[in-house]
Order: sequence, then structure tokens, then C-alpha cells
Amino acid sequence: MSLVLDNICKEDLEKIRRFDDKFTSAVIINNILKESDLELHYIAHESLSDIFGLIDIHYEYEDHKWLCLKEKAFDYKEWGGGVGMISLHSDDIYETRDIDLLSLSICKDISNTPTNYLPIREIINLLGDKQLEALLRAKAKFISGKNVSCIKKTIKNLITYNDTLSVNLDFRNDTNVGFRMVGIDKDSHHIIEILRNIVENKINTNKFNGIGSFLIIKNKQVLHGRDKLNNIKKDAEKPRILIRSKGLKFNYKDFA
Repeated sequence: MSLVLDNICKEDLEKIRRFDDKFTSAVIINNILKESDLELHYIAHESLSDIFGLIDIHYEYEDHKWLCLKEKAFDYKEWGGGVGMISLHSDDIYETRDIDLLSLSICKDISNTPTNYLPIREIINLLGDKQLEALLRAKAKFISGKNVSCIKKTIKNLITYNDTLSVNLDFRNDTNVGFRMVGIDKDSHHIIEILRNIVENKINTNKFNGIGSFLIIKNKQVLHGRDKLNNIKKDAEKPRILIRSKGLKFNYKDFA
């Protein structure tokens, strides 16, 4: 971490500091490492996540750190350990504790499959007044998927406000549990279907790709996912490896 801070250029350091303001929801740093050494990638990833103030949270029932193909990868969709498409979502909405930040680093990717990400405000900007009113009232049940060894469920508002605006959205349709976000009443179900239609048919995502690149997003302001992995054979051994951190935001200003 000290090595990064000693060598980072002043302009990039200012961009990192501006991540605290309300106008920035995602930062990408390209070409940090081109080496394939996973330990070195891990150290760089953790250091950058620390610099951005991300406090990683690990749950004993979830394997969240390394994203790569797992057993039965070809049998499941909407799963970071599988080859299938992963629809746009925010992480861990089924938890009672909100996740502020998510970071990803690309260690290896012979499939050349980008991660998709989309600021949620771009979806909301396409809604009419009545649809916005419905969104403000909507609630949904959020359900955990295959990456969690148990089934966790919680009901949350789609929109919450506590100093900052947070949005709870998960468009994944899991092989095991079905839709990961289910409206609790007719009106909530209807606005979720409107949002799903926008995401699937009316809006383009941004792309994050390239070995040695680092992405950090505000989890409740930016959705992420990916397309089906490109040209992956069943005997391929870990063709795509990403490191992930997700957790709370450490506010340096409180300790200045």
C-alpha cells in the first residue's frame, strides 16, 4: 500500500480522493499489473481496495474472494463460478447489512469477456413520474444464490435514503431459486418488470476488461454483471480469474 501511494501520480491520487464525493460512482485503473503471478495480483488488489477505504467482509457461508470456474460450471447460469451470463445486480442485497463498495481485479482472462457495469441513475432517468412514484413505494424479497451455502432472504425497499440515495436491484434469474428479486405485491412486481425491460432492451452497459485492471464501484449506485464467457471449452482450467472485495466504506474524514 505504501509502495502504491509513494509512486502514484498526483492526478490519479486526486481522482481516488474524489471517489468520496456524491458525483463519482465508479473508478477504473487500467494496466496496474501485466504479470500472471496471482499472489502479486492479490497484494495489488487488496492495497488499492484499502486505499479507496473498502473494508472487506467475509461470511463463513460464502466463497467470495476468487471468481473463477468451479465444479459444474457448465450447469449453472447467473453464478460467478459458471460460464453462463450474469445479469446486472448489486451484491449481497439479501444480507441485513448493506454493502457499500465492490472492487474487482482481472488476473487472467483468455476468454476476453468484459464485466458489464451500469450506473443505476441511467435506468431511473428513463422512468416517467408515475413510474418513479411506484419505484419509491416498491418493496421486494431478495434471495441468495448458489455462491451462498445456505438460503438467505430479506425484504427491502427498492429505494432507500440515509444521507445518500441507495437502490436495491438484482435482475438475476438463478438456476436453483429463480428470480433473485421478487416484488412483494402487484405494484412492486409491475415496476420491477418495467426496470427489467429497460435493462434488457433499452440501455447499453459500460465495459471493464483487460488483464491487470482494477474496478471499484459504489454497490448501491452501480449494477454489474457479465455476458456468457467467450469460447470456453469444458476441459479449460480457470480461463478467467478475478479477485473481488466487497464491504463497508471506511470514512477517512471521520478520523482526520
